[in-house]
Amino acid sequence: MRDELQPVQLEELLNKNRNKTDVYAQSVNKISEKYKLIDLNKEFIGSPKHSFLIRTTGDSMIGCGINTNDLLIVDRTVKPENGMIVVAEIDNKITVKKYYAIGKTVILKSANSNYSDIKLELTEKFRIWGVVTSVIKTL
Repeated sequence: MRDELQPVQLEELLNKNRNKTDVYAQSVNKISEKYKLIDLNKEFIGSPKHSFLIRTTGDSMIGCGINTNDLLIVDRTVKPENGMIVVAEIDNKITVKKYYAIGKTVILKSANSNYSDIKLELTEKFRIWGVVTSVIKTL
């Protein structure tokens, strides 16, 4: 037989303990006794002080599984290497692309053949905001 949590009426919990914070803490403790809880910060964010979330729009990265309304976790401390997905600013516009550095040229590639590569010389004005480390999708 599969282990399952038994439903508990909220009134029952509130009557046993009037402090809502304690009710929440007790519920979490009961769950954590049966199941290993995952700390999302530890699991997905390597450098919390230097990371941020950004919501995506468009279809230029669908080949990598990044779709409109996905949330990207971006780490500013990770040095971009060839093939990594980055968030970049070009002419005051934000874009998400695969990063490639070849000599003094940076190429930002889409993961959709409908879009052309963006070729930048190191002398041009652009900025890498960070490297995408995870994608969060909503169902």
